[in-house]
Amino acid sequence: MKNKSKNFTPILIITILFATLLSACSKNSIALQTNPEKVNKSAEQMVSFVLPTGFVPEVSAEMMGYTLVSYKGTEDMSHLYFVQSENQADEENLSEMFEKLSPGSFDRNNRSKILETKTISVRGEEATLIISEAINGEGNDYRQAMVVFQGKNGPTLLVFSEPVENWNQLTVENLISSIE
Repeated sequence: MKNKSKNFTPILIITILFATLLSACSKNSIALQTNPEKVNKSAEQMVSFVLPTGFVPEVSAEMMGYTLVSYKGTEDMSHLYFVQSENQADEENLSEMFEKLSPGSFDRNNRSKILETKTISVRGEEATLIISEAINGEGNDYRQAMVVFQGKNGPTLLVFSEPVENWNQLTVENLISSIE
């Protein structure tokens, strides 16, 4: 089973997590939080950061040892996600997946191309930042930054996405450098 998990991309993990959360919500086993104060409180328990200009709280949820926090930007395709696991072993699993992603690689399942990977520092520890470009289901181009790091209560995945025409690398760098 471990080998199968290496084939998942981080975007697929987020999609599966969202689908699971939404499915669970429809069965009344979990309630999504959309109150901005509660979303921000969930995020504060995971990581301290400066929210990029134009982004507002969208939703948070907890389920099966995972916490998900979502912020949306002024553009429909602008999103910021934090996903944190209570399980420390997930950091190794996420890191293994990231090692499989290299610049120029292309994933036919989610139509994404890895543009760059680079080593950065997050919360004083070394991490790998992945910048990719993809096409969503509506045929729009977007760019995405992903990094796995140790949050306050466990391994954390950050995903920041914006339409290609709005992408600003400085916004990503400022977001990541603000993480405490």
